[in-house]
Amino acid sequence: MDGANTSNTAQDRSRPALIVTLGSLVLAILKGMGAWATGSAALLASAIDSAGDALMSTGNWIALRVAERPADEEHPFGHGKLEHLAGLAQALMIAASGVFIIREAFVGFRQETDLERPVLGIGVTLLCTVAAWGFARYLKGAARRHDSPALRADSLHYSSDLFTHCGVLLVFVLHVGIASPWIDPTVAIIIAALILHTAWGLLLESGHRLMDAGLERTEVKAVEEAISSLGPPVRGYHDLLTRRSGPDRFVQAHVEIDADVSFREVHRLVEQIERAIEQRLPRTQVIIHADPWPEAPDDPHQTHAPERHF
Repeated sequence: MDGANTSNTAQDRSRPALIVTLGSLVLAILKGMGAWATGSAALLASAIDSAGDALMSTGNWIALRVAERPADEEHPFGHGKLEHLAGLAQALMIAASGVFIIREAFVGFRQETDLERPVLGIGVTLLCTVAAWGFARYLKGAARRHDSPALRADSLHYSSDLFTHCGVLLVFVLHVGIASPWIDPTVAIIIAALILHTAWGLLLESGHRLMDAGLERTEVKAVEEAISSLGPPVRGYHDLLTRRSGPDRFVQAHVEIDADVSFREVHRLVEQIERAIEQRLPRTQVIIHADPWPEAPDDPHQTHAPERHF
């Protein structure tokens, strides 16, 4: 990949994060002003959540640009894991915001602050709900186009924000009819619980990828289908290892090929297998090692790993 193409790809993948960052800042300011005008802890909690969203998307924007840099001498497998590191940092920041919201909610319980201008709060919340839905849809499409774990995580987070907005909306609607000072901090705690749940899921996913977890089952199946699609003289495989780093996948396997096939033909078959895998899973680096089949019974190097034959 040349420098120009790398730069264009990085800009294409990072642009959604930048757009959503600016949008989240606008929402955070709007909610903050609404919280100040209404005295709502739940709306303040949602404003803090949006500020965290903006910070997260900023981290994603930086990570996506760096992750697209080509492999170099110090990073021969590329920079894709920075996306997962960004997810780990985001999870910790989200968790911190959730703890802060719980603290503010308990302050609200003690002070029993009454809400003001509930109609204004309803209008602000409805506007932010529509915006969050638009962000989630936009990021979901971008994550699918660019196969980006960072954008996918962002999309899930904005989707979960819809529940937060519904909770805030419920606060103002109930206040019009009931006017209980306990409704607002109660909903704020519920929002905080949802935020902490999101943080925990993102923490697990990011840690999972940083520890070189294997590809998803559907992706592994695509690799298996690619190997088996050639038929004889390809007889099976073993020691299939997979992992992911940002948008890039890495696959290696030992493929068993009839022992009487020439070296030149074996080389051609290995290249075919690699191309078949790359066609099914774009942005995949494949390493195939060919083993003779059947193995000689007295071969001291024969494998005892689980095998799969076709």
